[in-house]
Amino acid sequence: MTGGPARTGGEEPAEPTEPSGPTRPADPPPPEPSPDGSELAGLAALHAAYQRERAGREDAERAVRSAAVLQAVTGALSGAHDMTAVAEVVSRVARTGVGAAGSFVARLHRSGGRFELLGTDGLSGPTAQAWRSMPADRDLPPGEALLTRSPVLVRTRAERDARFPRIMAGPNDDPGSFAALPLLDAGSVVGVVNFSWRQEGQIDVVGVELLTALAAQCAQALERARLYEAERAARQRAEEAVERLRVLQSLTARLSGAVDGASVGAVILSSAMTALDARGGVVYRLDERRGTLSPLASRGRSGPQPGPALPVAASGPIARALRLGAPVVAGADPEQVCIPLVLEARQVGVLCLDVPDGTAVAVEDRAFLDAVAGICAQALERAELFDRAHDTATTLQRSMLPRRPPAVPGLEVAVRYRPVGGRTWVGGDFYDVFALGPGRWGVVIGDVSGKGVEAAALTAVARYTVRAVAPAAVSPAQVLAQLNAAVLDWADGEDRFCTVAYLEVRPGPPARVSLAVGGHPLPTLVPAQGGVRPVGVAGTAIGLVAGATSADVDVDLAPGEALVLVTDGALEARRPDGSWADDLVTRVLSTPGPTGAPAGRDAEEIADRVERAVLDVQAGLPRDDLAVVVLRVPDASEPRPATLAMTLECAPESVARARRRTREFVAAATARTDPDADAAEVAALLVSEVVTNAVVHARTSAGLRIELADDRARIEVGDASPLAPVRREADSDELGGRGLLLLDRLAAAWGVEQSAEGKVVWFEVDLECPEPDAA
Repeated sequence: MTGGPARTGGEEPAEPTEPSGPTRPADPPPPEPSPDGSELAGLAALHAAYQRERAGREDAERAVRSAAVLQAVTGALSGAHDMTAVAEVVSRVARTGVGAAGSFVARLHRSGGRFELLGTDGLSGPTAQAWRSMPADRDLPPGEALLTRSPVLVRTRAERDARFPRIMAGPNDDPGSFAALPLLDAGSVVGVVNFSWRQEGQIDVVGVELLTALAAQCAQALERARLYEAERAARQRAEEAVERLRVLQSLTARLSGAVDGASVGAVILSSAMTALDARGGVVYRLDERRGTLSPLASRGRSGPQPGPALPVAASGPIARALRLGAPVVAGADPEQVCIPLVLEARQVGVLCLDVPDGTAVAVEDRAFLDAVAGICAQALERAELFDRAHDTATTLQRSMLPRRPPAVPGLEVAVRYRPVGGRTWVGGDFYDVFALGPGRWGVVIGDVSGKGVEAAALTAVARYTVRAVAPAAVSPAQVLAQLNAAVLDWADGEDRFCTVAYLEVRPGPPARVSLAVGGHPLPTLVPAQGGVRPVGVAGTAIGLVAGATSADVDVDLAPGEALVLVTDGALEARRPDGSWADDLVTRVLSTPGPTGAPAGRDAEEIADRVERAVLDVQAGLPRDDLAVVVLRVPDASEPRPATLAMTLECAPESVARARRRTREFVAAATARTDPDADAAEVAALLVSEVVTNAVVHARTSAGLRIELADDRARIEVGDASPLAPVRREADSDELGGRGLLLLDRLAAAWGVEQSAEGKVVWFEVDLECPEPDAA
C-alpha cells in the first residue's frame, strides 16, 4: 500500500484516504468568532490615535511650510525699502509660497475712494490692468475687506459668482478661490493683499492663519517703507531747500555785480535755468511808457527768438502772466513757464523759461520761483535806474565830443574813445577836431582830473574855450595860455586841472602842423621811412598855476606820415599782474602793419592797432580812460588795399564806426566806376543792419571783414552767438526788424555760415553802377 511519510511520535494519526471515485466538495471554513465590546473600543481608540497623529503631523508640516514661507518673505523684505519694492516682494514671494496663481498688493489712495495698485505677480495683462486703479466698493473683495476690516475668503466659483458677480463682468483669470486680506496699521486699513487660485478650496489647504500672517507682515513692511519714504522725502526736501538757498545766495551775489539790464538778464537766465533744469529762456523788462515788454536776454531757445518788443495787451502767456501777476504755464515738451517779476505790487518784467513737462507746477517750485522772481525784480529795478543814469551820462558825454571826425581835405583823421570807471561816469578824456577857417583846422586832445559831473563840467570848459579862442589866436601856445586863465577862473581856488595838447593843421601835402603841449603826453610822429619819435615840448598842466608856459613846435607831415596823439590811458597801461607795459605805443607804431606800411595803411588801421594793443595788454580791462587821435597824410602812390578787417566791441557806437569805415573803404574802391558812391551807401546800410544784430541783439563783440574783387565786395560780420538771425515781419511803426528784408532786396547774394566761434553773416554788393534802362 502506498502511504505517506512515516508518522513520528507525537504526531496526530493521518486522516484515512478516501477510496478512489468521484470527488466530494470541501466543507466551508468555520465562521470567525464576533469580537466582543472591549475589542471594538480598542479598535476605535487605535483609529482615533492614528487620526490625531496624522493631524498633528499635517499641522506640523503646515507649520513648517508656513514658517518657511514667512521666513522667505521676511528675507526678501529686508532688501525692500520703498512701498513699491515691498509690494513686489509680497506679490512674488508670498504668491509662490502659498501656491497662488496670481496676487496683488494695493494701497488706499489718499482720496479714500479707490485703491492704487503697488505690485502684481502672476496676473494676465488685462486682469492686472483692470485691478490697476480699482474703486474701494463693497461689491469687490478688496472693498469689502476695507469696510469690514476682515479677510474676505471665497472658496468656490459658486460662492464667487453669488457674492461678487462684478469680478466676472470684466477681464479675469477665472479664479476658483481667492482671499482678500486687509492691511491694518494701528487699527487703520492702509491697503489690501489679494491671492487667487485656479482650483477651488485652496484657502483651507494653505491655511487662513498663514494668509493672515502674510497680511500682517505686509502691513508692517509697508508702514516701514512709508516711514522710510517719508524720511527720504523730507531729507530730499531739506537738501533741495539747501540747494535752492545756495542758488538764491549765488543769484544775489552774481546780481550784485550786474548793473545794467543786459548783464542782469544774463545772470537771471543762467541761475534760473540751472536751478530748474530749463532748456532755454528769455527775460523781458516792462516799458511802461510804451506799453511793451522788451527782451533783455535770451538763451538756449530752439524755437522762435524773441522780437524787439511784445505788447502788454498780447494774448500769449508772457503778457498774460504780467497782467495776472501770477505764473502762467503753457505748452508742452517743453512747458513754457512765465513768471511775473513784481516789486512792491508793481510789475517790472517777466521771466520766461522752457522746462521739461511737469517740473514747474509743484508748490515747492512755485515758492522757489516766487523767491527768484522777487530777487530778479529788485535787480531789474536797479538796472533800470542804472540804465537811466547811463543814458544821462552818455548824452552828456556825447555833448562834449564830436559826433564823428569831420572830413578834412588832404588828411585822414581817425579817433578812438573808451571811458572806464563805470558806465554811469562821464569819462575824463576828451578830443575835438574843428575848422578854424579856410585851410586851417584845430585838433585838441586832453585829460581832466576826476570823474563824473565835475569832470564833465571841466571838460566842457576846456573844449569850448579852445573852440572859442583858437580861431583868433596867433599860435597854439596862446590858445593854451588863454585856456589856463579860463580854467583858473572857473575853478575859483579848487584843485581842478587838465592836461592838453593843441594842434593847428594846414593840410598839404605836406601837411603843416604847429602844436603846443600843456602837461600832456607828447604827440608821436610816424615817418614814412620809419624812426618813430615824440615831437613837441612838455609844458605846464592847465589850471595848476597862473602863467603856465608852453612852447610852439612846427612839424611837416609828408605823404604816408602820421601824427598820433593819445591820453595817459595808453601810456600807463598795466598788465593784470600790475607790471607796466613800457613804451607800448612806441612799440606798436614802430611795427609795420599787415600791409607793410608804417604802423598801418591808413589812419583807421593805426588807431585800431593802438586801441587793440592797449586793451590786449590789460586783458580787456583798462584801468583808465583812453582817447586816440590819428592824423595821416594819404599817399597817392600807395596801392589801394583789397581787404579791410576790424574788431568791433559790443557797444552801440560800434555800429556807427562800422558804417563809416565801410562807406569810406568801398567808396574809395568805386571812385572811378561809381562817382555817386551808391555801392558804398548800400554796403554801409547793410553793414549797419548786420552789425546791429551782432552787438545789440546777440550782445557779443563782432569782427568785420571786407574783401574787394573786380566787380563785387564781399562783406562778413562774425559774432560769438550760434543762433542764426530770424526772419520776421516788422510792424509798420517799428524802427527795427527789417535787416533780413534789406539783405534780400539790396545784396547780390547773402547767407549765414557756422564758425568755430559762433556764426558769420556774409553778403555781396555789386561795385559797378547798373546800366540805365534803354527806354
